[in-house]
Amino acid sequence: MSANPKLLEFKSKITSIEDIYEFLNNLKNIKVWEHRASSTATFLANPLAYALSQLGISFTFNEDILFGTLVHEAVDFAYKNPNLPIRKAIKALILKAGEEYKYLSDESKLEFDNLIVEAIKAFKLYYRNVMPFNKLVCSEEYLELEIPAEYFSNSRNIGRIKFKGTLDRIYQKDGVLILSDLKTTRKKLSTGLKWSDELTNLYNEKKEAMNEVSKIDALIKKHINSESELVELENEHHKLVEEYNLAIQNKKAFKLISKKIEKIEKQITTCKENIANIEIWQETLKNLNLKISDLTKKINPLLRIYNEELYNAEIKECKNRYMLQLALYSMMYSFNYGKLINKFRIELLIRGKDGPEIKIYEWDLIQEDLIKAESVLIQLIETIEAVFDGVNPKILFRQNPYTYYGSELNDYLKSL
Repeated sequence: MSANPKLLEFKSKITSIEDIYEFLNNLKNIKVWEHRASSTATFLANPLAYALSQLGISFTFNEDILFGTLVHEAVDFAYKNPNLPIRKAIKALILKAGEEYKYLSDESKLEFDNLIVEAIKAFKLYYRNVMPFNKLVCSEEYLELEIPAEYFSNSRNIGRIKFKGTLDRIYQKDGVLILSDLKTTRKKLSTGLKWSDELTNLYNEKKEAMNEVSKIDALIKKHINSESELVELENEHHKLVEEYNLAIQNKKAFKLISKKIEKIEKQITTCKENIANIEIWQETLKNLNLKISDLTKKINPLLRIYNEELYNAEIKECKNRYMLQLALYSMMYSFNYGKLINKFRIELLIRGKDGPEIKIYEWDLIQEDLIKAESVLIQLIETIEAVFDGVNPKILFRQNPYTYYGSELNDYLKSL
């Protein structure tokens, strides 16, 4: 999948998962274990993929990751150069794409130009709808944290573990600091929350009424000139009747005129029916609009309740997915600068079929979040210390074939 020489060399030497664990014995030779905060979720979900990444073996570079990289590049450039025009940020995006092109699979390279166009479109949306409302403190801030001695079980390992990472942005709002992370995804957050039966029924009833309005409105527009058409038809009918009477008097052929009169009389009848129907349609339209207005009054409060519940459910899903990474960045930032983060924020950029969409989620940081993050930090340190102390990697870093994290590795293992 990737043109990464290190990965290609690795694959050429591996014939079984046992070979992989033999390769992982090199972990104990790492002098300083550098853990990226963004890889914590992979450590928890698929330890084998995490362990390989520590030795420079990563299967995860793909078109989706490149898309996110390009958008991040343009956003960071724009934040750091607020006085430059947007085209400069787009140029930075295109240059970054050129740098990353070599890592794409042959299949992904076929869609490369489309990917750039899509990334530019997504960046423009962010540039116009998000950036103007943020007071920036820092963007793409690189952080390092050497793990304090009190976290180690074996004193010989002190100084051998370092946390590092690059947080997306910190904003300031109303005197508080907000740690923000931009995420790109193809799917909206999944909450499983559905409309109530009452809201669904009211919405369907309103939809049916609106469809009827469209049909009736089209009929009215089609026949709106029926009165003027009737005048023209009656004038023409009057002339034809005179011609018919004249033909009878002069004993001339009158059958053709008679047929014309018969035809126009039918048109006059239809026209009169349309005029009468317009009055009925207009009355029906009036009643339908009143019904729609009444339904809207019933729907709106129910919809507000649903949207509040949906947002809260999406916040919960955000916390499940991203809280750990944000909390670790928060701890690292506080250690480095002595400043406390007050809020977390996720800027979710969704790659929809109809174009990009951005949703913002923001919530308060509470002490419990930091406690949970610290417990994971301790688990991570204990695992790394076990590596240094000679524990078999096969015990520490098992494969999880059922997770999205490291899924490219799982696909590769199936091929062995």
